[in-house]
Amino acid sequence: MQALYQFEIRPDELEHILTFEWTDDKVRKHINDFATALFNGTIEHRKEIDKKISKFTKNWDMDRIGNVELSILRMSVYSFLYRKDMPVNVIIDEAVYLAKRFGNEDSYKFINGVLDGIAGFFDKAENKNSHKNSEV
Repeated sequence: MQALYQFEIRPDELEHILTFEWTDDKVRKHINDFATALFNGTIEHRKEIDKKISKFTKNWDMDRIGNVELSILRMSVYSFLYRKDMPVNVIIDEAVYLAKRFGNEDSYKFINGVLDGIAGFFDKAENKNSHKNSEV
């Protein structure tokens, strides 16, 4: 999330961000391929992810969403779409935790509401598709 936030602020520093040199030594030891995959995947699919987010942020222009919150939402929606090894409830719980830790006082409520809406949409879509498949 911090790498996505930094990319949002300074997209011209992508190479520096990917080295994770801006983290302290203790944190850097724990950064692994998983974190890099989340970062790269989120950046690669950003346009698609932003379209999904904008559908569930009624009365909110994407420009009004803070960089911390947008980074959390993007990473979470990427995880919904492309990380089938991550349970939806875990993705939402982690997003809420990050929002409480790094966002403003009410960020977690906004993040939770948006992600609940998106997760519900994906649940309905999956159930609809599996129902169609069972009829075939």
